Amino acid sequence: MKNVILGITGGFLAVYMVILSLSLYGIQTRKNELENCLAQITEGFLEEHYVPEVLRTEQTSFLSKEEAAQMLREEIAMRISSDTQVQTEVLACDMEKGLLSVRVTERFSLPGGRQKTLVFAKTAIIDRSIEEEETVDIRFDVDGSVYKVYSLQPGEVYPVPKTPQKSGRRFLGWRAASGNAHTSWRNGMTVLAEERWTAVWGY
Repeated sequence: MKNVILGITGGFLAVYMVILSLSLYGIQTRKNELENCLAQITEGFLEEHYVPEVLRTEQTSFLSKEEAAQMLREEIAMRISSDTQVQTEVLACDMEKGLLSVRVTERFSLPGGRQKTLVFAKTAIIDRSIEEEETVDIRFDVDGSVYKVYSLQPGEVYPVPKTPQKSGRRFLGWRAASGNAHTSWRNGMTVLAEERWTAVWGY
C-alpha cells in the first residue's frame, strides 16, 4: 500500500514538473516573440510613415494617433499567435517629430489552464542628427575633369553651375550619367540621389 501511495505521489509530481516546464518554456517563448515582434513592427512602422523634413511639402500629411493605433493593431494581430488576446495601446505618436511609443498586453493560457499576462512597451525615435547630416554629392564634369561638386541634402533644388567655356565649341547643356540629356537646364529640379553630370558641346 505504501508503495502504491508513493507511486501515485511520484506520478503526480512528475506530471506537475512536466506542466511547470511547459509553462516556463511557453512564457519565455511568448516573451521573446512579443518583444521581438513589437520592436520590429514599431521601428518599421515609424521608418515607413515618417517623412524627412527635406522631403516635406505643403501637401505633406501625417498619421494621427488614432490612425496609427488602428494600423498597428492590425499589423500586430497578423504577427502574433491567434490563440491569444492582444491589446495594443499607442502611448505617444508624433510622425512629424519621428516619435512612436506602443504598449502591448497579451493574455494567454498555460498548460493546465492557468492564465498569464505579459506587457511590453517599445519606443522608437528617428535619429534626426543623422538625418540632418545626410548629404549626397552632385558632380559636374567637363571633358573628363571635375568642374564642380555640390554636397546637398535630398529634396534640395539643384544649383546651376557657371556655364563652362571651351574654345571653338558651344555649350549645349549637361547630360546625366543616368542617361538623361538636358540641352536646357530645368529650373526647380530636386536632388534625389547622387548624380554625375557631363558637359555636352556643339559647334
